[in-house]
Amino acid sequence: RLRHKLSSHFDGEIIQSVRGKGYVLLMKN
Repeated sequence: RLRHKLSSHFDGEIIQSVRGKGYVLLMKN
C-alpha cells in the first residue's frame, strides 16, 4: 500500500513537471 501511494505521488510529480514544461513552451511561442 505504501509503495502504491509513493508511485501515485511520483506520477503526480511527473505530470506537474510536464505541465510546467508545456506552459513554458506555450509562453515562448
